[in-house]
Parts: sequence; C-alpha cells; structure tokens
Amino acid sequence: MAMLKLDSNQQEQQQQQQQQTENNNKNNNNNNNDNIEQAQDDLSLKILVIGEAACGKTSIIHKYCLNKFEPKYKVTMGLDFFPKKITVDDQPINLALWDVAGQERFHHMIRSYFKNANGAIIVFDLTRIYHTLNSASKWKLQLDICFPDDNPIPCILLANKSDLFDMNDVEIKKQLDEFIAENGIKQWFFTSAKEGFGIEHAMEYIARVILDTTSAQSNTMSTASNGSFQISSNVSSSNVNTNNNNDNSNNNNTKGRKCCAN
Repeated sequence: MAMLKLDSNQQEQQQQQQQQTENNNKNNNNNNNDNIEQAQDDLSLKILVIGEAACGKTSIIHKYCLNKFEPKYKVTMGLDFFPKKITVDDQPINLALWDVAGQERFHHMIRSYFKNANGAIIVFDLTRIYHTLNSASKWKLQLDICFPDDNPIPCILLANKSDLFDMNDVEIKKQLDEFIAENGIKQWFFTSAKEGFGIEHAMEYIARVILDTTSAQSNTMSTASNGSFQISSNVSSSNVNTNNNNDNSNNNNTKGRKCCAN
C-alpha cells in the first residue's frame, strides 16, 4: 500500500510539472506573438546624414545614438550606420542613420547610398560658415537629382558646433532662413555634438515631417494596393556595403523612396 501511495504522489507531481511546462510554453508563445505584432507596428525610417567633411556628422550621430562625444576627428570611410529607436506621437520608429562620408573621393558612391532613403539631414560647420554652407547647397543638389520634384524627401539643415558660436547673431539666423527657403529645406537647427544641444529636437522633427508627408501622400493615393501603404525599408546593418554599389534594401518587406534609376 505504501508503494502504491508513493506512485500516486509521483504521478500527481509529474502532472503538475507537465501543466506548469505547458503554461510556461503558452506564456512564451504569447510573448513572442506580442513581440512580433509590436515589430510589425514599428516603422523603419532611413535617414541620410550628409555634408562637408569635419562638420561633425559622426559626432552628432554618436551623441544621439550612443550618448558619447569623441573630440578627436576620425574620417568616415565611405559609410557607417547607426540605429536608434524613438517614439513620435505615440508611434514607435526605428531610425536608421546613415553616416555618409563627406570626402570627395567617396562621392562616386553617393547615389547608391541614397537609394530608398526617407529623409535627409545636411550638416554644416558654424565655425566655417562660408565654405561648409556652400557645400551644403551642393549636397542638397545631389538630393534633388536623386529625388526629383515628383518624389522629394524631407530635408533639414543642422548648424553644428553652436557651442563655439553666438546663437543670438541675428544676421546668421536671417541668412539661414533665406538659405533653406532657396534650397527647399524644411527647417534649420542650431546643434552641438559636444553638448548634445538641439540634436534630439531635430531628429524628432525630421521623423515627424516624414510621417506627416507620408500620411498626406497616402491619403491622395489610389487604393490599388488594397489600401496598404508602406513607409520605408526595414534597414539593418547587414544592408550596408561600402565596397560596391549594390543596394540590398529592396529585398525587404517594405520600401522607401526610390532614387537614381542608374
């Protein structure tokens, strides 16, 4: 009788363990499904960060994505990539910041980097206004070539190294207002990669403009695609290849802005 009682207790324990295992598996499956649904709800935006060399593009991205500042200048070789997850107006967004080298020797690869971008940030150096602001207009021209009037992408201008500049200079503000109006740029911002000033506000602004622009476009589009509208490519670091001009982002589930037929 004692042996039978022991066997009965063992069976009961095994049943309890099996039930617990099933409950854990069910909870894990539910969590995985929630994560999948959340990932599907998130939007991915490819943002180009461009401008003359040594204007602080990489420093701005490092400050924003990694919260660090490296005072020593390092040349970006072709292209670098940094992800950042943010929330704008309750919408989760996966930003992919593409740090494009400003050196002229990399300019032959620019158009391959621009493909499927959703927005652009042009950076210039307040301590070298004449040269780098003039260069900014040339970078905007490259954007206009890749994304013509019938398919433009939102673009903002960052006046970087503001910690070394008098931001109360009325003439400079007037000059920048005129510059963005003449070049079709949405807005400009004072920023400091060293102090982190203005960067987050600028990033949220460009993301919001992209969302608003895309929403307006989707409202005027036909419903030929069964009412679905896809904002951008899901960019991952595996898509970045500085050794050739192949762009793998077209293989993703969603698509960004088309650029450059060649």
